[in-house]
Amino acid sequence: HIYFRLILPWIFCILLAMPIDFIPALFNKQHIALYISLVYFIARAASLYIGVYYKNFQLSILLFSLVGTFFMIGSTIWYYILARKYDKKLSKDSDIY
Repeated sequence: HIYFRLILPWIFCILLAMPIDFIPALFNKQHIALYISLVYFIARAASLYIGVYYKNFQLSILLFSLVGTFFMIGSTIWYYILARKYDKKLSKDSDIY
């Protein structure tokens, strides 16, 4: 029960970000998404390692959830920025005609 409360923010952010997870592929930004995913993986592994090092399972789950929440929020903001730039470009191009 306590573990669910610890990971709930991360699960919520995943549910928000997953429907728009295709945006980097749509705008040919997979290389940036790969670097973000690598850093995300390393940060999650480090969060688990810290919990194991201190022999505290709750700390490990909390850090894992915080890292996941941070990266999901960051990814969602990045997706929004990509879409916004494209929208501005479309608006600019349609003003010419």
